[in-house]
Amino acid sequence: MEHLLHPDDALYLVLDHARNHPMKTETVPLEDSLGRALPFTVSSLLDQPPFDKSAMDGYAYRRSAGVISRTEKPYAVIDTVAAGSVHPGRLHPGEAVRIMTGAPIPRDTEGVWRVEWTTTEDGRVRFREREPITNIIRRGENLALGDPLVTPRLLAPQDLGVLAASGYGRIDVSRAPSVAVISTGDELREPVAWTHNPLAEEVVEKALGEAGIFDSNAHLLAARVRLAAARPVRAGIFPDDVEALVTAVGDALDKHDVVILSGGVSMGDFDHVPEVARRLGVTGVFHELKMRPGKPTYFGTRGDRALFGLPGNPVSSFLACELFVVPYLLVRAGITHTSPLVDCIIARDLRRRSLDNVAFLPARVNWPGNVVEPMNYTGSSMINVLAGADALIRLEIGQEFVSEGSRVQALLIRHRP
Repeated sequence: MEHLLHPDDALYLVLDHARNHPMKTETVPLEDSLGRALPFTVSSLLDQPPFDKSAMDGYAYRRSAGVISRTEKPYAVIDTVAAGSVHPGRLHPGEAVRIMTGAPIPRDTEGVWRVEWTTTEDGRVRFREREPITNIIRRGENLALGDPLVTPRLLAPQDLGVLAASGYGRIDVSRAPSVAVISTGDELREPVAWTHNPLAEEVVEKALGEAGIFDSNAHLLAARVRLAAARPVRAGIFPDDVEALVTAVGDALDKHDVVILSGGVSMGDFDHVPEVARRLGVTGVFHELKMRPGKPTYFGTRGDRALFGLPGNPVSSFLACELFVVPYLLVRAGITHTSPLVDCIIARDLRRRSLDNVAFLPARVNWPGNVVEPMNYTGSSMINVLAGADALIRLEIGQEFVSEGSRVQALLIRHRP
């Protein structure tokens, strides 16, 4: 098992296991595919548009024989065609059809004259200002039959619209990995309060006692993996006891694709995760990384199952989930991993003391311009910093100082507003 590994090397090992154990696919109704992982490219089932159509409301026309100027003579209006209907015949010289945006144009149409540049009288239409273009969208102009439609990705609302436009009512997606989230620690308590409760402070004080804290990591981690097209199951809080953890983790490994343990991975007297993993036949891949926060992160495998041990401090746990768990889940679901780091400009000088690790420091992002403003940050237990942070600035091993205006890389943790 590797120790004090560079986080980039650790990610390579994590993704190697993911690529070797892809999830199977399942067919779901299109309306149920939002946020699911599409592991292959879907091709268009038809030309887009599927027929020559009008680009705007106006008049489809054909000039009379021998007429050069389209505005010289009026046209006889012989029909009105709305979207979803078709003019049954073709246009003859000197004829026009009132046509709506998106409607199929009649055969032998020269072009469509926008309605605001026309005058009608006694069943005839005359064109005024010169129309510079035909206003016809030709069949297949946007997309041809068989062209790539949607590439592998987590499906967004706009993707569902694109798929529906090509006729797809059901779609094959990767089966959502089942992820058990286990919290470890005698100090942990379930959250009990609710907003607008005048007695909330008393409820919280009673629940915590003298030495308790609320289990924030389980909620954070379960929510994050759900956004990665996984199916989280909160398996509960377990004490710092080897036998209890062997039972809980063993049961989770039997039932779920991935198990995440929060806490119990450091070098304290009650940090039992590495021992529990060994007793359950899990092959340790790495434990401890050259990164801060998140140094004691653990990863092990048993067949197609994966076990992640994440630090108990909330910022450490969140960062390790972003860097390793989320990419693992996406790659198993068939989504190619791309670096989540973006280039930014730092708004002020930044200096750090410890240089033997890759550091991730919380920051706000000022849009536009990708300008990152480092935040006041005292350590990885400071969970409230995550509520205000848009990104985590990455500093490389040995990188002590970054001057104002310099380029830095940052891990975005919130979508741009």
